[in-house]
Amino acid sequence: MSQQNAGAPGLFITGTDTGVGKTHVTAGLARVLRGSGTDVGVCKPLASGCERDAETGLLWSEDAVALAAGLGRPWSVALGAEICPLRMAPPLAPAVALADAGEALDRGAIRDALAAWRRRCALLLTEGVGGARVPLDPHDAAYTVVELAAEVGDPVLVVARPVLGTLNHTAMTVEVLRAGGCRVAGVITCDADGASPAEDPSRASNAAWIERMTGVPVLAAVQHGDAASAAADLAAAGVDWASLAAG
Repeated sequence: MSQQNAGAPGLFITGTDTGVGKTHVTAGLARVLRGSGTDVGVCKPLASGCERDAETGLLWSEDAVALAAGLGRPWSVALGAEICPLRMAPPLAPAVALADAGEALDRGAIRDALAAWRRRCALLLTEGVGGARVPLDPHDAAYTVVELAAEVGDPVLVVARPVLGTLNHTAMTVEVLRAGGCRVAGVITCDADGASPAEDPSRASNAAWIERMTGVPVLAAVQHGDAASAAADLAAAGVDWASLAAG
């Protein structure tokens, strides 16, 4: 797949792990950008753990539902297919799910979906799947989210937990992204687990240490809650997200 950043600029959102809050942050960013008048698009090229629609028989992704809401558009299975072109039922890494089904990774479908969004929006948010080193291609174990992000070519945002253990996970994620040719524009911490700050004294210093260890700014802190609260936290950070995407 050739680099896909011709046309509208964008941001690629990955994370330190699965369940870290990438979709929560991406949907929140879509709301913030839409609120500022930006014609924003969202794409999550691959998703696993999908459900099958009873009427159409097509798989749909819960993450795509959240991203559609971030766009302010009513949900439909057709819109879900635009947002998430490759959907797998087993809750496994995409390469593993495809291998178990005897299927290949359709890189052309990813390329076409991203190109279609860039033609009709002013800024594209692309969300990865799982962490940065999640394998995507059953026939090429070295092809992971890092390689996809490098091909997409947009600045990368890393979503990380704010809790104990995040220094190791975030530093390693930034390192592998850079080694893969990606430009890491910033880190966003997301309190996806909703644990009490009093239970974890590392929270007070984690953001500063992430910056010291990686040289990457922590741009915002998103708290546990709904999409509206995520958007409020991202807006309160005072970041010009559109300029960040423009590079």
